[in-house]
Amino acid sequence: MLGTRYWNGHGALGKKKYKEAFKWLYPAVLWGHASAQCELGRMYEEGLGVPQNLTEAIAWYGQAYVQGEKQGKEGMDRIKAKLAAR
Repeated sequence: MLGTRYWNGHGALGKKKYKEAFKWLYPAVLWGHASAQCELGRMYEEGLGVPQNLTEAIAWYGQAYVQGEKQGKEGMDRIKAKLAAR
């Protein structure tokens, strides 16, 4: 939850702090939290707080999708469209 708050810049946390969000999201993704996996996928997709890495992004989106998170599929489709447009 704290990772998501850093991701969104809620309340007293102020502006978005992606590196801090990663620090808190990563343990959640290892525990299989699907929405955190999607957020981490987005971080890798956009290079937010981490180096941009589309392979890593697809991997995390895929993990989320396997668990039934529809945003995982949307993320994978978005990356495929970006790659097809190149």
